[in-house]
Amino acid sequence: MNNVIPNLKIFLFSIMKKTFLVLAAIAFGSVAYSQDIVVESALTELKSGNLDQAKIDIDRAIAYPGTKEKPKALYSKSRIYMAIQMQKLPKYIDSHPYREAAYALMKLAEVKPDYEKADVDVNLFNCAIMFNNDGVTAFNKKNKAEGVECMLNVVKIHDLNGGKRYEKYPDDKFPKKKLDTIAANALSSAAITYFEDSNYSTAIPLFEQIVANPITRTPMNFNLLIESYSYSKGNHEKEIFATIDAARKAYPNDKNLRNNEMYFYFKAGKQEELIKKLEDAVTTEPDNAELNFNLAVLYLNMLNSKENAAKINHTEVAAKAEAAFTKAVAKAPDSPAYNYNFGVLYYDQGRVLNEQMNALADKINEKGAKNAKTEQTQYDGLKKSRDDFFAKATTYFEKAYSLLDPRSSSLNKEDKVTYSNCLTALKDAYTILGKDDKYKEMKAKLDAFEQQ
Repeated sequence: MNNVIPNLKIFLFSIMKKTFLVLAAIAFGSVAYSQDIVVESALTELKSGNLDQAKIDIDRAIAYPGTKEKPKALYSKSRIYMAIQMQKLPKYIDSHPYREAAYALMKLAEVKPDYEKADVDVNLFNCAIMFNNDGVTAFNKKNKAEGVECMLNVVKIHDLNGGKRYEKYPDDKFPKKKLDTIAANALSSAAITYFEDSNYSTAIPLFEQIVANPITRTPMNFNLLIESYSYSKGNHEKEIFATIDAARKAYPNDKNLRNNEMYFYFKAGKQEELIKKLEDAVTTEPDNAELNFNLAVLYLNMLNSKENAAKINHTEVAAKAEAAFTKAVAKAPDSPAYNYNFGVLYYDQGRVLNEQMNALADKINEKGAKNAKTEQTQYDGLKKSRDDFFAKATTYFEKAYSLLDPRSSSLNKEDKVTYSNCLTALKDAYTILGKDDKYKEMKAKLDAFEQQ
């Protein structure tokens, strides 16, 4: 008997446990069934035009875990909230009821894509239009966060079911192209906002989608993607040049893309590739002042680079620089920067000759005038060439000076640097050329300018 009692207890416990589970299941089913009744009640209130009670009922039903993903409940919620939106009831309108309808429809598209599909698709499209309009309004009111949220919801609707939600509709039965365009532009608006807020890591994947889409594949968006790569953390050189290459193939004549290409090749130290690209560009646009100027400056940098000293033919490169500067100044004669840099080309060549003259002067002094006739002849020849270079340099320095001096008190940052450098170069050139009065004038100007 004692052996039976424990087994009896186990048996009774098992019966009680099973009874509890059955009762729990019954209770669960009862609650779920009651929530289905509440959904039906909400629909009845909707038909009666009692939107307040319909909203209360559907919110109560959706709040229950067992009901919140049921297709009928989600569809019913969307109908009720869209009705509230269409009625423009004052106490609800500021909460944008269509948004709750949209969230319910998006969830419905996820849990049961074919449920009342035709009606759901129309309502989703209408919600996308309203999200887009609200996004534009939010941006106009400087409410970036709401604007981005709205625009990304447009994209979410477009991309439902792997982006294939609307693919089977004939073009004359559904405005697919309109939705494609709205969604593509909405994504652009969000990406640009992230870019403006320096959130480059978030902007990059959006811009990658944007430039892959024919609707939004524009030079500006390519440039924004390139800039996002350059500003974001980490080394994105590979992505930058791949994007530049794709952008230039798509838009070979876009000036901003071309300038970006030149900048990043320069920044990466790809001088030979950059020069080749600029030479090709100048061949295509021989009268483009900016291209000729940029190419001339690259040649100038080559002449002044110690690394390139033994690699290049200085006479040949100097001639190329002179030709490019000549074209640039001919097309833009009133550019202080073009004139100043053209002057630098001649000034630097004169400075090199002046250093050689100083070395010869030391030898002449060591040997004495009678024993240094060869050196003296060389010196005189160098002096003539040097003076010719400095005379040419001053022609362009003086032009730059004449353009900047009348407005020296209101120059921008870039022009201030050019003006200061120009005064310094003129002061030094006049000293070498023995123009003391001009030297004093430039020195006084420079002193006064530096004290501003």
